[in-house]
Amino acid sequence: MKYGLSRRAAACLAFVVIAASGVGAAYAVGETTGTVSACATASVAAQTIAVNGTPISTVPAATSTQCTTTTYTIPTVTSTVTVTNPTTTTTTTAPTSFTNTALPTVSGTAAAGDVLTATTGTWSPAPPSFRYAWHRCDSSGNCPIVGTNSATYSLTSADVGYTLLVQVAPVDSTGTTDWTDSVDSAKTAVVAANGATVFDGRAKNMTTLVSTGTTNQQQSPALWDCLCFTNNDITLASNSRYTQVYSIHAEPGSKNPYNSGAPAYDASAEVSKIRPNDLGQWDWFGGAWNIPSGLTAPDFVTLQQFGYPTLSSPPLAIDVGKPGGVLSYTLYRNAGKLTQVTSDWSQGTVFEEPTIAPVTYGKWMEIIVGVKWATDNTGEIRVYTRAEGETAWTLRISESNTPTEQYGTTNYGTCAADFSNCPNVTDHGGLYFGFSDGRTTFAQESLLSRGLTRSTDLASAELTFP
Repeated sequence: MKYGLSRRAAACLAFVVIAASGVGAAYAVGETTGTVSACATASVAAQTIAVNGTPISTVPAATSTQCTTTTYTIPTVTSTVTVTNPTTTTTTTAPTSFTNTALPTVSGTAAAGDVLTATTGTWSPAPPSFRYAWHRCDSSGNCPIVGTNSATYSLTSADVGYTLLVQVAPVDSTGTTDWTDSVDSAKTAVVAANGATVFDGRAKNMTTLVSTGTTNQQQSPALWDCLCFTNNDITLASNSRYTQVYSIHAEPGSKNPYNSGAPAYDASAEVSKIRPNDLGQWDWFGGAWNIPSGLTAPDFVTLQQFGYPTLSSPPLAIDVGKPGGVLSYTLYRNAGKLTQVTSDWSQGTVFEEPTIAPVTYGKWMEIIVGVKWATDNTGEIRVYTRAEGETAWTLRISESNTPTEQYGTTNYGTCAADFSNCPNVTDHGGLYFGFSDGRTTFAQESLLSRGLTRSTDLASAELTFP
């Protein structure tokens, strides 16, 4: 895509004639063939005409004016034509066609007030310099130019809600910018307001929530992309701390109505939100739960799932388990390159479930998970908690130099390491549990949830709590 930048004029096949000062010579440069003339007089010594240092003609010294015109071919690489005598050398360089072999990239946080920085990508041959054009893209694919001539772009409030890309064009040694050879970077994540909560799925924002199946679903406002529950397993309930919360229960037969193949030994009642993947960026997820004493922990219990590309179990989730026999909130991780283990599950290079904090029945636990998304070892994770009655946040988990997103090929699909073919991921909230022994008869489980939020920084995530 070139997004409206004018193409370089077709004059690359015409000849530019430049006088050789002091020599009485003139020559032309083009991308195919041209002519060069040099004239000698009694006062000027013999002159040599050369292309890329190879002499092609000589004008001898003369007692009267004598001119030589030579036709030459410009090679496909950068070419230099010279007219030389003992006192003067005149040089010009032919324009060159450049080929991009690796696209430009954009780094930086996609938030107002932050700065994006472009790389040039890789080119053959390597151009002497480059020009840049920054484009702001809406959801319909319209991408007008909003900045030029700089490898950096400062994001403002006008960019919030849009994506950005950079267009890079080579500049040859004559200073000509070849926009016909220009290439575009991938688009950034959607730009957020600096220090902002970019998704607010708290129950207090909702007035209506109904789902008895795919043919009877209602929500107001329309916060969620999927009401992934049946039998009204998620309802709205008043709460003194959070004003309103989600009351969630699941039992045999509770399932995502859009997944008819869900096994009978699992039960789920969830809502989910699709969003662009944030590879290379930070997200800060917030949630709070109140678990009653009836929950004794099936083989797995999942409360929230983050950045899910639907390849295996999620790359990152908040679970409830029994490490050391103690019912606790845990951080489930299945990240890095996936290897198929069973027909329906693949394991990443990082697979672990560290403890976040013990569960206290009937008491609220607030948890913030910060993650810098990466499929390689540039990822980071921070987990903070604040239990009911506490005023300060406690850092529970801090990991750096670790993959946090998953990639590879499984029976459910393929995602490249750079996620170029997986533009979207999903965040889930609710209750999902099951049993590894295949039982289909089990007790109902229930809990209260404040709801899922996603923010650009820790401070903004903290502000989503009372």
